[in-house]
Amino acid sequence: MLLFVAPAAAVLAVTSIYPLVTLVRMAFSDVGIANLFHGWHWIGLSNFRSLAASADFRNAARNTGAYVFLVVVITVGLGFVAALTLLSRTRVSSGVQALMVLVWVLPPIVNGGLWKFIFSGDGVVNTALRNLGVSPIGFLSNPDLALWSLALVTSWVTIPFAAVVFRSAVIDIPPSVLEAAGMDGASRRQAVRYVIVPMLRPTILVVTILVTVNAFRSFDLVYVMTAGGPGTATTTLPFLGYQQAFQQFAYGLGSATAVTCMAIIVVLAACYVALSRREARAS
Repeated sequence: MLLFVAPAAAVLAVTSIYPLVTLVRMAFSDVGIANLFHGWHWIGLSNFRSLAASADFRNAARNTGAYVFLVVVITVGLGFVAALTLLSRTRVSSGVQALMVLVWVLPPIVNGGLWKFIFSGDGVVNTALRNLGVSPIGFLSNPDLALWSLALVTSWVTIPFAAVVFRSAVIDIPPSVLEAAGMDGASRRQAVRYVIVPMLRPTILVVTILVTVNAFRSFDLVYVMTAGGPGTATTTLPFLGYQQAFQQFAYGLGSATAVTCMAIIVVLAACYVALSRREARAS
């Protein structure tokens, strides 16, 4: 049996475990362009202390928190509404679901490039506003709007996932439960509030954690749409780590940022596993 597992274990060790161990080592070392391939000097927590004292890191942490919050609220809220709207088994519902899945599976670079064009000064939205006599809006060039625009696009990409999961969970609710609520005089809104939402609470929590992890580690859309700008308005922690390592060539500092992000994701993943196990025991 071990002989069959050995090739997969070797590939995993080379492609995942070794880079991860190297990243952690780099985070605790003084690594620059001059000693990238040899001669790493162990400096302990110095990189992490530099991060804690860095205004760029604090700004990126604030941006990341706001970005993740917006994405989670929009995705979970609209995903739940979309799931309830698409419960019927009609051709229109099936067509809309197919389009949503297409949006979800498109590469982030494609989605980012498309929305960058739509939100640009000469894009579809601003062209329509000019035709209506309204001044163009700097969706990606205005520091007050860029993070909101980025969060909306990320939500647009993630809503299909939430909608599909919520729809499956609602379909699994026994029809007798909803029928009993109707016989007791509950309106559709009351049935959603007092029956569907409580029964979907474990699913909502799991989806919230998964969406949080996806938003927290998001890099592609930031890179394609804003490159962290204007200024540092959309610089998130993953993008800051990229800038530190590949633009400033401060590989130790960039690795420390990446390890910090990884630690947060591990905590969120642990929450996801705990909730999944609790849901499995409850069922």
